[in-house]
Amino acid sequence: MIEIRLYEDKDFQILCQLCQGVAEYYKVGKIPNPKEMQDYVRNHVLGSDSDVKVLMVFAKGKGAGMASFSIMYPSPSLMGQLYLKELYVDEEYRGIGVGEKLMKTLARYALDHNCSRMDWSAETSNPSALEFYKTIGAKPLEKKVYYRIADTDLISFADRE
Repeated sequence: MIEIRLYEDKDFQILCQLCQGVAEYYKVGKIPNPKEMQDYVRNHVLGSDSDVKVLMVFAKGKGAGMASFSIMYPSPSLMGQLYLKELYVDEEYRGIGVGEKLMKTLARYALDHNCSRMDWSAETSNPSALEFYKTIGAKPLEKKVYYRIADTDLISFADRE
């Protein structure tokens, strides 16, 4: 039995474990230890300046996955946009429909909150994610370019006169 619902304070430890899974899956930079992950989740994901919402997935009371997202309303004449930042399903629950149920729940959430679309990005180096998104009917946008300014370039740009 799969349960999907918005994060509640009682889910803190499970959310931290799932975020640890995300860090280990992507292997970007130093993998935080559990204490560092707890601090990160508390101060950033759930921090006072965060507009992130988290959908939690449970299977038999165990954390099976999560999605972090935000809703943006670009102008009064346009409907909202749900932007999916992270979709993660624990390896034990992949390939059995958990990700699709999570995406459907996000789609329903978007519609219930006056959104006309969902957007996200995916790494080209993650073919299983690309195939999954294709199977649910998502289409890559050829007309958009994903931009990033990071690290020293971000500092240089912010300080440029």
